[in-house]
Amino acid sequence: MSNDLSQEKVTNRWLVVIGALLIQLSLGAIYAWGAFTTALQDPAGDFQYTAQQTSWVFSAGLMSFAIVMILASCRSYQLELFKQYS
Repeated sequence: MSNDLSQEKVTNRWLVVIGALLIQLSLGAIYAWGAFTTALQDPAGDFQYTAQQTSWVFSAGLMSFAIVMILASCRSYQLELFKQYS
């Protein structure tokens, strides 16, 4: 019986690692957007977007990230992923 519990803990531990990597990738993409806005807003460049247009993309990405994190948190409690920690 104790072997089953230790195997379950290892599985949950890897789920946490995968989840953390996905969150960091999402945050990195949002953070990296600042590096692209200069090139996108360059009047002599290929795209010539306005600051308002590029900020809408950033706002949509940030809002999507926040909503997905809230939904993922609710879902993780439904799946009882944090059962062993409470």
